[in-house]
Amino acid sequence: MSGASLSKTMRSSILITFILSIGIGVAFPFRPANLLDGAIPSISKIDVSLHCLSNESIEGARRSGSINSLAAACDHELRTVLDSDFGDVDDEVIRIVLATIVAANFANYGVSSAISFDGIRQSKDLNCGNTILLAGYLFGTLESSKIRPIGFDGGDVGNHSQLLYLGEHETILLDPTTGLVAQTDFNDLLRGVPVSENKIRSFAIKDKTIETFRQKVYLAVRDGEYEPSDFMYMHKTLAELATEGMLSRYFSPGAINAAAGR
Repeated sequence: MSGASLSKTMRSSILITFILSIGIGVAFPFRPANLLDGAIPSISKIDVSLHCLSNESIEGARRSGSINSLAAACDHELRTVLDSDFGDVDDEVIRIVLATIVAANFANYGVSSAISFDGIRQSKDLNCGNTILLAGYLFGTLESSKIRPIGFDGGDVGNHSQLLYLGEHETILLDPTTGLVAQTDFNDLLRGVPVSENKIRSFAIKDKTIETFRQKVYLAVRDGEYEPSDFMYMHKTLAELATEGMLSRYFSPGAINAAAGR
């Protein structure tokens, strides 16, 4: 992760803590995404805010551990925001995207080693290693093989964790730390294939301390700045990550970077 990354000691000594290093804006409808082309881009200019979400509704998800009460309320608005740009948007896509947005608004960014839902919801700060698990909890399961946690170390996004949703029709990259959703797959992401702006949505989050990092992630996805040497891990499920994720088990360029403290 960028300026707020975890220490070398934490990344190398605690189970899955090495991934725990970074984890509501303008009104709907969203503004065009071509505003992020200046020398100093402003992510807030393209952020989408959902009217169906409020501080109260997010606190309700914190208490219940579920987005069930939000799914019906947000369904139409979220389908409108994603539109046909994201292909055949079914109920499961709506649910994982909504879980991503809610997770991104759960807490401010900061150091946390929480893995269980109870630990996460009680944490004052969260980061990417927490928020990817949180998105799974809110979605309803950590066991789905459609939701693949993926980690990087190096390049424009630094030490960071995201999710790939392997849908029936489309693959979607999800970032429950920054609130970004993009239609791309693993091969294109690591090959550095740019993603068209109409295939990306940036959802507003309450924490404004990581705006620079959010901009970096957006531009890295849009401009195809991910590289194979950044790749650290992918797990079959979030449950596998939570129980078996460990830096010493990964033999990848990103893991070498992370172990060396780069």
